[in-house]
Amino acid sequence: MARVNVSAKIIAYKSAIYSIPLFLLGIMQVTFFSKINVLGATPDLLLGAILVIAMLDNERVSAVCGIIAGVIYVSLGTASLPLYLIFSFLCAYIFPAIARVLFGKGYLPYLALCLLGYGVKAAFNLALIFMGGGPGLFTSLISTVIPEFISSMIFTSLPYIIFAPISRALDKNKNSTLRKERSLK
Repeated sequence: MARVNVSAKIIAYKSAIYSIPLFLLGIMQVTFFSKINVLGATPDLLLGAILVIAMLDNERVSAVCGIIAGVIYVSLGTASLPLYLIFSFLCAYIFPAIARVLFGKGYLPYLALCLLGYGVKAAFNLALIFMGGGPGLFTSLISTVIPEFISSMIFTSLPYIIFAPISRALDKNKNSTLRKERSLK
C-alpha cells in the first residue's frame, strides 16, 4: 500500500474542516445578510473567509479553500459568473504570500488584507461590468462597486471571528499529529 504524504493529509484534513464553516457562511450570506444589506449591497463574507484562511494558513490549504469557496459562490448564486471560481482560487493562492510579506498575522493585519482584497474584488467587478457592456464608470462605482466594498468591510469581522479559532485549533492538532507520527518512526 502506498504511503500518502503527511502534508497532503494535513491539507485535505484542514480543507475539509474549513469547508463546513465556508458553506455555512455562504448560506448566511445568501439568506440572512441579503436582507440586511448596507447601501443596497450584500456583504461578501466568503472573500473575508478566504482572506483569513490565506493569512493564517499556507498557500496550499488556502488554494483548496479558495476553490471550495468559488464553488459555493457559484452554486449558491452569490456570484453570477463562474469566473468567481477562478477569482477566489487566485485570491486564495496569491494572498497568503502578500499577507506573509506585507501584513503578518492578527486582526489588524487581517483588516488591512481585507482592504486590499475587497479593493481587488472591486476592480474585478468593475472590469466585469465594463466587459458586459454595463453602465458607465461613475454609475457602476456608485451603484454597485463602492456599496459592496463598504458593506463587506462593515461585516469583515465575522469571518475572522469564525475562522481564527478554527485555525488555532487545527494548528494545535497538526503539531500533535506530527509528534505522534515522528514517535512511530
